[in-house]
Amino acid sequence: MLRRAFLKLGLVWGLCVWTVVGMAATPPEAKSVGLAIRDGDRVVFLGDSITEQRLYTTYLETYWLTRYPAYKLSFRNVGWGGDTAWMRQRLKTDKDAMYSAAPKVQQAMVEKAVAAGLGRDVLPLKPTVVAIDYGMNDHEYQAFRPDICKVYVRSQTQLTKVLKASGARVALITPQPIEDRRPDPHQDVRNQSLRHFSDALKGVAATQNVAFADQFNPYMAVMLKARAARPDAFVGGGDSLHPGPVGQLIMAWSILKGLGMPSVVSRVELDVARPQGSQVVAAENTRVSNVTWEKSVLSFDRLDSALPMPIDERAEPALEMIPFLNDLNCYELKVAGLESDYYEVQIDGESVCGVTRDELAKGWNMAMVPTPVTRQVQEILQGVFKKNDLYFDRWRKCQLNAQLTGDGTVMFDNQGNSLLSPNLGRIPELDKQIAEWESKIDAARQPKLHHIVLAPTTRSIVPEVPLAVLAGKDAPAGAIWLDTLDLSHVKVGFGTVGVGKAVTGTNPISINKQTFIHGIGVHAVSAAEIDLGGTATRFVAAVGVDNQAGPPGNGSVVFQVWVDHVKKISSGLMHCGDTPKVLSVDLRGARRMKLVVTDGGDGPACDHADWGGAAVFAAGNAVKFVPVTEGNAE
Repeated sequence: MLRRAFLKLGLVWGLCVWTVVGMAATPPEAKSVGLAIRDGDRVVFLGDSITEQRLYTTYLETYWLTRYPAYKLSFRNVGWGGDTAWMRQRLKTDKDAMYSAAPKVQQAMVEKAVAAGLGRDVLPLKPTVVAIDYGMNDHEYQAFRPDICKVYVRSQTQLTKVLKASGARVALITPQPIEDRRPDPHQDVRNQSLRHFSDALKGVAATQNVAFADQFNPYMAVMLKARAARPDAFVGGGDSLHPGPVGQLIMAWSILKGLGMPSVVSRVELDVARPQGSQVVAAENTRVSNVTWEKSVLSFDRLDSALPMPIDERAEPALEMIPFLNDLNCYELKVAGLESDYYEVQIDGESVCGVTRDELAKGWNMAMVPTPVTRQVQEILQGVFKKNDLYFDRWRKCQLNAQLTGDGTVMFDNQGNSLLSPNLGRIPELDKQIAEWESKIDAARQPKLHHIVLAPTTRSIVPEVPLAVLAGKDAPAGAIWLDTLDLSHVKVGFGTVGVGKAVTGTNPISINKQTFIHGIGVHAVSAAEIDLGGTATRFVAAVGVDNQAGPPGNGSVVFQVWVDHVKKISSGLMHCGDTPKVLSVDLRGARRMKLVVTDGGDGPACDHADWGGAAVFAAGNAVKFVPVTEGNAE
């Protein structure tokens, strides 16, 4: 017989270091309760495997870290695959007995399970905010059952009561819908059940007066819109239950909007027609200084009080489905009185893009283009991913990888040896690493002073080349067809590189109705790096999914062009049957260029991608492909 001895949970949790870094179908109506993040908050994410993925939670975390860089904030993720609101992964409970139990017995079972789960995994962290995302497993993947939903309501209510009693503020989040490859996801009986559960959760939030975010309905709306355009669309990536980065950014968008998070990062409004010294019309969440307007060139310094949220490169296709940048990442520059039609934008001496006078007059969102600020916030995002992975190892693989009973009792074998995980000894070192990463994140999220220049230029810094020219035999004047170079260093995810052909080198490059004599055919995930030799002025190509991928809608890729480790342009999500898109990039002063094709977030099946008519304008024979270095989106 196994003997047991009691181990106080506080002893195990005492090793955990929080390092601070800087049932009705119609729920009761109530005024929406938002969630205000406060200085000093300790945020815990609680949920199932979708939370355990550490994707949407990382996006929420980086939003708050960048939006409130002066706040001291900490975040922990205790999501557990297969879990439910009654915490079945944290305490074994007979679900059938629970579903059929009389109300008082059922309530007692819920209270016991919630006390065990929160007592071990949440309350010792002393959270001030707990965001709860349950429901996917709760509904049992079947048509709506009121008896199961009653348990869900009881459990969410009990979770909320216990957490509020501990002093934490609670945000209840609905599950997202299931996405199978069908044209009518709203008719899926599982989604109809999830809608009932979501409505019931809204009722709990109203009754308990806590924050509530509905991601089910916004996500479903995105799915239905995509299917109206293409019945076989699959927007989330990943699998039907676990969205990939694209779907999880949609989740984060709906959650942040539901919680009432602000859209503005910062905004500057200038009027150059005003007298010198009075040209700043408005400055929200930022300080503007050293404004000059001379010879039609505007320059000024900008020190923001917040940073734009970083967008995971893998999630970028979501930006074509949802207004994320306008809704939650408004990093605005508005200028009146400009004289020229077109301006080159330079930040800290780096040319970042061209923008029209009309765009500036209406208010231009600087979060839409890669800038030095983009590199800063991407560093934060990668740091948060790393820190969260370390905490998962610490919590699940070390702290909880021991044979414990639900009441915190440690199991012993017949010889009296503790069955605690030997990995417990790794905890101090993991705590140290977590603290170090949080310090790096804290340092990286501090805003920096930036010098911004708007200089008049031609209509386009990089003139476009007509599609017909790119599809032809002769290269544009001064250009080199890239398929005439040695392509041995080009990396493809499947098959062989197509030299003037589609991937595998058999069929001509053909995108929708356009055939190309020159170009490079690859298969996602693909990367190619080019040494520009110091003489290149621009790159141009017509990109798209090759017709050999199959019928329209097959394949899903994103083309990216990186210049000296800065992403300059992205095609957005493309499928077989889409018309080719011409990508044109300024290469003046650049040393290296990388051509990347991602799988669109849903795996590489049928991802036959073409760089049709790919050419570099350069002098001499200095341009050459080189071995691909690590980094960027490859």
